[in-house]
Amino acid sequence: MDSDRSSRVTRAADFSPRGPKSAPPANPLTVLVVDDEPLIREVTTRVLERAGLTVLSAATGDEACELFRRQNQAIDLVFLDMDLAGESGSAVLTALRRIDPDVRVVIVSGSSGEVLTETHSHGGHAFVRKPFDGPALHRAIEQALA
Repeated sequence: MDSDRSSRVTRAADFSPRGPKSAPPANPLTVLVVDDEPLIREVTTRVLERAGLTVLSAATGDEACELFRRQNQAIDLVFLDMDLAGESGSAVLTALRRIDPDVRVVIVSGSSGEVLTETHSHGGHAFVRKPFDGPALHRAIEQALA
């Protein structure tokens, strides 16, 4: 992990949602949100941006891998929907790991039991279940970057 990314990840221990009057951090964490549902992608992006994070988004696994390939040094964390239409979230996670074996990933799903097991077997760092709220995203980020 490069020193710039390492310092952003280290600061994540102090991550907390900011109110609208807080000053943006000098070098915010960057998150890649991967979800095929436009509304979920949009709401997740909005919540994370309000918390002071920089957010990139992708609707497909291919799009996510291309973005990650181009910008992986800047991306600190990936929120990955395991239930992508026509794609295996596990396959996308494997592809991301080929690009950067140390990628930190929050597994996102509407399912519960099996996905939680998959989170650890595939190297996910945290799990958040749909539907989720801001505090759930906050906890997942803290857990994934701990």
